Amino acid sequence: MLRLFIFISILVCSSSSLPLSDFFPFGPEIGDSTVPPNDDGSVGPLVLPHIFPYFDNNHRQIWVANNGLFSFLSEISQYVPDPFPLANDRRLVTGFWADIDTQGAVSGIGNKVYYHIYTDLSSRDTTQEVFTKASGYVRSFFPQQRLFEPTMVITGTWYRVGAFSQKTDRLNTFQIVLATDEDRSFAFILYNDLQWAGTSYTSEPYAQAGFNAGDGIAFEMLPYSRTQDIVKLVNVSNVNVPGLFVFRVDTDEIDAGGCSTNISVATVRPRVSSQLGSTAINLQGPCFDNVTIPKCQFGSSSQVVDGIILDEFRAICLTPLAPVHGPVAVSLSIDNGATYIPAGTFTYAPLEFGSDDVIIEMNNEDNLLNLGQYITLKWRFSESIQNTFPSETMVDIELWKISLNDRSQLQQDNSPVILAQDLQPTSTSLRLQLPENIQSITTCFIRVVARFESKKYAGLNTGVLVVRSPSAFASESCVQWSHRQPEPSTWNGGSLLPCPMTRTQAVAGGRCCYESDSQCYRGNPLLNNCWLHQARPQYDEQSAVECYITKGSNQHGAGAECCYDIEGQLITRGTGAGTDDRYQPVSSPVQHFFDDTVPYLQCCMMSSSPDLCSTYMRYRPPRRGSNTMGENGGTWGDPHFTTLDGTSYTFNGYGEYTYLAISDNISPPGEFNPLSQNFTFMSQIRTVPLPSNDVTVTKGFAARSNSPESQLVSVIVSRRENPVIRRGNEILQFDDNIDTLFFPEMTIERNLTDRNVLILSWTVGVTIQINFIQITSPTTTLVLNVAASVAGIYRGRTYGLLGTYDGQASNDLRAQNGQIINADSSLEQIHRQFGVTWSIDPITSLFHYETDQSAIFFHEKNQLFTPSFIEPSNSQAEDASIRHACNIDPSSLPASWNIAQRTCYYDISVTKDESFGQTSLNAGNEMLSIKADQRNPPLFDITLPVYKEAKKGDKIQLKIVASSEYPSSVIQLSAIHLPRDAKFNVQTGMFEWTAIEGTEHVRIRAFDMTYNLTATHEIVFEVGRTNYSPTQFEVKILLFFTAFLFAFLSK
Repeated sequence: MLRLFIFISILVCSSSSLPLSDFFPFGPEIGDSTVPPNDDGSVGPLVLPHIFPYFDNNHRQIWVANNGLFSFLSEISQYVPDPFPLANDRRLVTGFWADIDTQGAVSGIGNKVYYHIYTDLSSRDTTQEVFTKASGYVRSFFPQQRLFEPTMVITGTWYRVGAFSQKTDRLNTFQIVLATDEDRSFAFILYNDLQWAGTSYTSEPYAQAGFNAGDGIAFEMLPYSRTQDIVKLVNVSNVNVPGLFVFRVDTDEIDAGGCSTNISVATVRPRVSSQLGSTAINLQGPCFDNVTIPKCQFGSSSQVVDGIILDEFRAICLTPLAPVHGPVAVSLSIDNGATYIPAGTFTYAPLEFGSDDVIIEMNNEDNLLNLGQYITLKWRFSESIQNTFPSETMVDIELWKISLNDRSQLQQDNSPVILAQDLQPTSTSLRLQLPENIQSITTCFIRVVARFESKKYAGLNTGVLVVRSPSAFASESCVQWSHRQPEPSTWNGGSLLPCPMTRTQAVAGGRCCYESDSQCYRGNPLLNNCWLHQARPQYDEQSAVECYITKGSNQHGAGAECCYDIEGQLITRGTGAGTDDRYQPVSSPVQHFFDDTVPYLQCCMMSSSPDLCSTYMRYRPPRRGSNTMGENGGTWGDPHFTTLDGTSYTFNGYGEYTYLAISDNISPPGEFNPLSQNFTFMSQIRTVPLPSNDVTVTKGFAARSNSPESQLVSVIVSRRENPVIRRGNEILQFDDNIDTLFFPEMTIERNLTDRNVLILSWTVGVTIQINFIQITSPTTTLVLNVAASVAGIYRGRTYGLLGTYDGQASNDLRAQNGQIINADSSLEQIHRQFGVTWSIDPITSLFHYETDQSAIFFHEKNQLFTPSFIEPSNSQAEDASIRHACNIDPSSLPASWNIAQRTCYYDISVTKDESFGQTSLNAGNEMLSIKADQRNPPLFDITLPVYKEAKKGDKIQLKIVASSEYPSSVIQLSAIHLPRDAKFNVQTGMFEWTAIEGTEHVRIRAFDMTYNLTATHEIVFEVGRTNYSPTQFEVKILLFFTAFLFAFLSK
C-alpha cells in the first residue's frame, strides 16, 4: 500500500546536503568489496551471516545491483524502473534505481560501487564504528524503541556514479545501509550529491527510491520519485537531517523514523515502571518545536503533568505517583492541553518492599529504617536517560511520606524530606545518615531525582519502606488495628487455596497457584532472606527458608502465604509461618502493605509484647496444609502430550485445537460444546507440519479467562520464525529491564535465567509455561513446548487435548462428543477418534492471523491432513546413535523406556535433529520430575485444629493420625514436641494432656516409610484460667491498652 510521508525538512539551498563525512565508512581501504565496472549487472547472491527480516520475511541472501538497489529474492538487471508496487518477488530496497553505468572514465576516484557485510563476529575497529553509528541512528530517530544492538550491518555505496551510456559529466553519490538484530531491521538511505535524475537528464524515465515487498501490494516510495526533482532528495529528509532517510523495515509495513506534523497517535516508552512515579517516559510521533507546550495525561483528566521537549523528535513526561497499580491510558497534548492524542498504555507495576530501582542497604537485619541510622543507596540512570540530561544537571535524594487516602488508595505528602542535594549526575551511590525529622513518618520511600534548575528529568525509587516506631507507639497502633479487624472466617474462605504440605509440592503442583516470595526464597543472595519469617527462639518455633504466595485471590480479594522450614515442611505456628492476607499482595499491593505487612511489623517486630503478636496471628492466621494440589500436563516436540492425569500419547494434527478448557459448571456434561457452555478458562493450540515432512509441531497458543477485564492472549511463531505475544490487539514487548508484564487478570513473565521461557499466569488458577525451541532439521524453525498447570479445584471440569482431569487416567482420551478412547489404541485410532475431534469451530478461534491465514484455513487442514502412522525405522548405526543421544541403554527394549526417552527417540528418528530430540528428552524428564514431586505425603485428619483454646486443668484428648492415598504405604508417627507432661501414643495416635495455663504446642511427624515422604502437624493451645469468661485475647488487649493509657496520662 502507498503511504504518504510528511518530511519535516523542507527544500533548502543546494549546498545543504549530507557531507561524505556523515556517510558510513566506505572504500577499499576499510575492507569494502567493489562491484566490477558494468552496466545493469549485480553481485550475488551474497550469503548473509545472520537473517535480515524485511517486509515480515527472513532473508539469508542479498544481491547488490549496479543500478542503485539491493534485492533479496533474485538478481535485478532491469534498468528502467517500473512504478511500485511490483510483483513477481521483486523484493527491493532502492536508493536510486536508474540506469547506472560504471564503465565510463572519471577524473580522480569515482564510478565505483562498494559493498560490505559487517557481522558481530568481526573484531575490526570499523565494525564497531559502523555498529555504533547504526545504534545511534535508531536511538535518535526511533526513541520509542528498546535498545538496538545490531548483529549485522550491510552497506552499499554508489560513489560518483554516472549514467548510461558511460556518461560521466554528471555524477551521483548515495548510500544504502541495512542494520538488524535479527528481530528488528532498519534502513538508512544517505544522499550526498545527485546531479542527474535519469539517463537523458531532462526527460523520462527518471529514477525512483523506496521499498517494495514483491507481492504487488506493499511498498513505500520516497518523495520526488519518478520525477526530475528526485535530485532534491539531497535537500530533504524524514529526520530533519538533509539527505538522510531512516525507516524500520522488518514488519509488513514500513515505518518512518523521526516525526510527523500530521499524526493522530504517539508512542510511549518505557511502558512499565514503578507505581511510585517519577519515571521518565519518552514520547515520539509529532514534531516538537520551541513553541510546543507538551502535556501528558495519565488515565484521568486530573492526572496531567507538564512535559519537557528534548529535541524535535522527543519529549518526556515524568509519571505521577499512581493511587493504584495497573495499566492506564496515556495521552499527549502539544497545544497546552487543548487537545490530546493517544500515546498507548503505561503500566504501573505493583509496589515492591525495600529495594527497587534504587537499592537500599542497611546493617540491621529487619529492613526497618531507624532514626540516625546510616544507610547506603545505590542507583544507576541508564545511558539513554543520562543522554537527556542538560550539562548542569544535579541529583537530589528525597524521602517521601506515603499513606492511604479515604478510598484505600496510595497517596504521598505534598513535599519530601531532603536527604541530599546537588550530587553529580554521574553519581551512582551515597552513604547517608537518616535525620531525626523523619520520626513522625511510619511509611515512606526514597527517590533519586535528576534535576536541572526547577525541571526534573528523571527519578528512580526504592520500594516502600517502614520507619521503626517506638515500642509504645507500635503497640498502640497494633491494638487500634486489631479493633478494626473482622473475624478471619468472614474473608479467608471460599476459593482461597490451602497450602501445599511440602516445599516440593509447592514447586511442582503449585505452579498453577503459588509463586515465590521475593523477600524469602532459596538462593536469595541477601543475608536477611526471610527476615519477615524468622522464628522467636524462646517459643521453639521454626524459621522459614522459603515462602510462596497465592497467585490469585478469593471473592473477598484475600490471599495466603505458605512458608517452609529447612526440611521443606510447612510451618503453621509462630512468626516463621506464612499467614492469610486480607489483601492478596499482587492484586492489591497497596492495601496488603498497609493492612497486612505494616501491622505485622508493629505487632510482632516493633512491639515488646508477645501477646500483641498473638493478636496479629489471630486476625491473620496461618493456613493449614493439604494434598489437594493442582496437576500438570503439556505438549512438546512432535507433538507429544501428557494429560493432567498422566496419560501420554502422540498426536500429529495440522490445525487449531482445544488444548485446555475449564467449565464453569462444577458437574459439566461429558460432551463439549463451546457455543452453549460457559467456561472459566479456554485455551487453544496451533500445530503445523515441518517442511517436507509429515511431522507436525506446535506453533501457537491462545487463551482467555472469564475474568471481567480479561482479554485474548496469544503466543504464536510468525512467518519470520519469531515469537509474537499479543494481548487484545496490542503486540507486547519486554523492555530491557522489565521481565514481568502485569494485567488485571494475569501476568506474563520472562524467565530471568532463560529468556526462551515464558510464563503466563491467570488469577483463576491456571499457569502456562511456553518454551521456545529452535530446531535445524529439515530447516531452521521455532516451535513451542507448552506446559499447563491447573488448580485442584478444577477436578472433573476440564476438556481438550489435556484430557479429563479427575484423577482417573482411564478416561483421559475423551473425544469432543464424550466418547472415551483407550489410551492403548494405535496412533491412527488416537488421531482419528480423539485428536482431530478437538479441532476448533472457526467462529470460536482465539487466534490472531497473519495476512495469508484464517481460522477456516486451519479447520480445512485438519480435515485434509493425514500424517504417517508408521513408527520410524533406523539402521543399526542410527539406532545406536539415537539411543546414546537419548540416554537409552543400548540393550534395553522400547517397552522399558520412559516417556522422555520414547519421545526423544521418536523425534530424532523423524527429524534427524539431535538437539530437537534432546529438548524433548528434557521436557519429558521435567514432566516426570514434576509428577514425582507431586507424590503426596501423609495427610493428617482434616478435622484436626491448628489452634485450640482451653482452660487450665482441662483434660485434652485428640486422636492425631495421618493416612496415605497409596495403599502400600506404611505410616510411622512420632512426636517432635509435646507440652509439659503430655503423652502421645505413636501406635494409636492418641494425644493426652492436662492443660497448663499459657501458650503451648504439639508437633507430630508422619513418615511414609514406603515412599520416603514426610508431613508434620502442629497445634497451638492457648490456655487461660478457669474463671475467665471473655476470650483470652480480648482481656490481654484490654489490659495492655489500659496500662498504656495509664502510663501516658501519668507523664
